[in-house]
Amino acid sequence: MEKYSKDVDDFINSYVLPKMNLTTYDETNIGDIVEYMFSDIEGPLCDAEEAGDVLSNEDKLMLNAVSKAITEITTRKDWK
Repeated sequence: MEKYSKDVDDFINSYVLPKMNLTTYDETNIGDIVEYMFSDIEGPLCDAEEAGDVLSNEDKLMLNAVSKAITEITTRKDWK
């Protein structure tokens, strides 16, 4: 499995993996990682924004990072 772009790799390694109590990502756990990012980060932030809540700058940065990561992971040819 090829690594992702530096931004996505950094986001996964520094934020997502520690939250999931994982040390690395690979083809056996990337699906679970994407599911976590969608259900625990992107989904709630999008729901809040759609409900009219004003996202903090930190939340906006988080939403941008997680959306970029999910898009990059799920649009690569090695995504199953």
